[in-house]
Amino acid sequence: MSSSPFTATQQKTLKEDYLPDYLALDSDHARNKHLNVIIPQILEHENFHGKLGSEKTEKEWKASIIKYFKNQRQTQRQQQMRQEHKDSVSTTVNAAHDPVNCIKTMRKAVKLFQVLGHENVDGQSIFKSQNEEKIREHATTMSGNATANFKKALKELWDAEPDKASYEAQAREYWNVPNNQLQFLIGASRLFSAVCEYKHLGKVELMLMYTFAREDGTTDTRGTEGVQEATSSIEELMY
Repeated sequence: MSSSPFTATQQKTLKEDYLPDYLALDSDHARNKHLNVIIPQILEHENFHGKLGSEKTEKEWKASIIKYFKNQRQTQRQQQMRQEHKDSVSTTVNAAHDPVNCIKTMRKAVKLFQVLGHENVDGQSIFKSQNEEKIREHATTMSGNATANFKKALKELWDAEPDKASYEAQAREYWNVPNNQLQFLIGASRLFSAVCEYKHLGKVELMLMYTFAREDGTTDTRGTEGVQEATSSIEELMY
């Protein structure tokens, strides 16, 4: 991890005076707006004004402040994901085998991967991933090639969709790379847990290795292996 460009006093000021309100906001849009408000305040704060080194321009110092807050948000997301994983594992361990819920969990995870696999993530691709059964049913009413009919059915249903805005809003969430990284791991955790707990692949050993780039230029490399039970899914990957 690269060292912070801020002094210990400046880091304390950021952490105690500004970070809590930033992390308490419930959307990236709100957090970005908040940054626009507090960055001028931070630059005028007694611990920052006239005390930032000349090795960076004011624009570069603003970028460093933004990077600090976004890295803290990424850390918060990771902590939330770890807690969600622990809660999910605890619930699964104590629950009776529920094949229906298992299948739903697997399909939800697969849909997530399908969305992330699109070259262009837009409202229509989200609509497609969430309504494939409906689209296929509509396609069966058409004559001709099945593949062409599916595309035609998708276009017709998307054109008729009254709430395109909600799908477009969901698509914008996938433009956030750090969030995509976390959601990918959540989906992988749920899929691995379901597959291994219910033995859908028989006796199996699964391995997942990854290296993600962080916004500060460092990398995060982790992995897991030997997954057989829900309690040993990809918890190692989370830490």
